[in-house]
Amino acid sequence: MSEPKKLGKIARLMLALSAYFALDKEQKNIILNRRIEGSHSPLYWVSFLEKIIQFDAKADSIRPIIGNFSAFLLGFGGFISICAATILLDSELYTIYFIVQGILLILMFIGLLLLIIYLFLKSRDIPNYVRTFIMPLLVILNEEMKAEELLHLQIDLRKKDRKDNEIDRQTNYKEGWTIYGRILVIVGIALFSLLIFGIYTQDESYLIMSFIGFFIFVFLVAFSSFANKYPRILHTTHLFPWLSAQGKLHDGTRLDINLTDEVHKFKITRSKRGSSGKTKIKTKTKYKVRTTYQVNLALPTNKYDLAHDLQAASKGLRNIEGVKIKNRETDRREVVKVNARIKIKELNYNPDLNQFLGWVTNAYQQFVIKKEV
Repeated sequence: MSEPKKLGKIARLMLALSAYFALDKEQKNIILNRRIEGSHSPLYWVSFLEKIIQFDAKADSIRPIIGNFSAFLLGFGGFISICAATILLDSELYTIYFIVQGILLILMFIGLLLLIIYLFLKSRDIPNYVRTFIMPLLVILNEEMKAEELLHLQIDLRKKDRKDNEIDRQTNYKEGWTIYGRILVIVGIALFSLLIFGIYTQDESYLIMSFIGFFIFVFLVAFSSFANKYPRILHTTHLFPWLSAQGKLHDGTRLDINLTDEVHKFKITRSKRGSSGKTKIKTKTKYKVRTTYQVNLALPTNKYDLAHDLQAASKGLRNIEGVKIKNRETDRREVVKVNARIKIKELNYNPDLNQFLGWVTNAYQQFVIKKEV
């Protein structure tokens, strides 16, 4: 049997765009607003998110190609256009020049159109963990819950290191220099405007003032750079609860899932002297993310008993894998709480669903089914 023929780039692009326009209004709003909240059956959630995930997968496969090709056409067209103007106009080959410029304008128009499509798809990109973690989890819950049971779901698809979810901010320098830098930028723009105005009016006084101003401006910039101490480190902490799910399973167990990222963002600016003797200022951004998985299982006491040989695991001590399990009993429920922590140095990563399901299975192993009398 022959392998299916791979689709071309234009066909993949058309499939991605058609997949987006096939979404209903609510699905498009979720992609744009990047938040999901509601109570529906697991089957509804699976059907609702399926088309969104299909669009995202198709867009992910073609979007980088579009961006690179757009940049190539715009950069190539602009460079050749300048070269053509320099060579052909000096040689007075006006007919060839206009033909070449016409072709280049068409190429640059295509590049601009592709850039618009790229930005359109980029603004509608959703995190891959919806496809690799949340969707498979919903499929499993659909099997484990009754059709009439409601699953309350909250999903946050926004950026993890936003300003509005910042809970702590630390620096090894005074951030007042940032205000000083903004003032310098405003002064620089004002001096440049003064220079343009002097050239336009051919007034020497404006030109002299702008040149003197630029001299002072360069001195102030050099002075501010000399006064800075390196490395300059800006450490911000962001709290990002991105998944919450509550429902009731077939056996009567109440399930409560909460996943939260604690994002530590380090913006490090260093001063480095090169082999030529020039000093370069470089800024890098690093991340440390600690994801907390909280799973509460409330099992009915008329069906389950705590396994006595596993009671040692219920003391709430965190094991070497960063997992802590605690048990408590109420009149109607045997409650087990799983709290797991994973550390990673990537901001946008995909959680391991199999590992998560392993923790839930381990929690269930704390109990045994009561024997019928």
